[in-house]
Amino acid sequence: MPLGRADPPTQETVPGDRERAAEGPDRLVRSTIITLSQELLREINRRIDAKGRSRSDFIEEAVRAFLAGADRAALQVREATLLRKHAAALNAEMADVLEYQVLS
Repeated sequence: MPLGRADPPTQETVPGDRERAAEGPDRLVRSTIITLSQELLREINRRIDAKGRSRSDFIEEAVRAFLAGADRAALQVREATLLRKHAAALNAEMADVLEYQVLS
């Protein structure tokens, strides 16, 4: 490696990160530095003041909600893909069921 070049930061060694124990025996919280626009920071502060939460709690909750939404969206895409893939067979089966009901 050339002199003066450091290894790129890894998940474990990002500058500004600190670990500390949080509530719960198995919960490890990692402190990190993020950059936000003034407008977004003001909005976060307004909302946490109303609820009495910390910025960290608010941002963690927002990220968890975002990730859960992304997971739901990905699941919907997979399900829609499966339905399209098997649409002809499902439609044929439904037509058979409806025909049976009419005959009964």
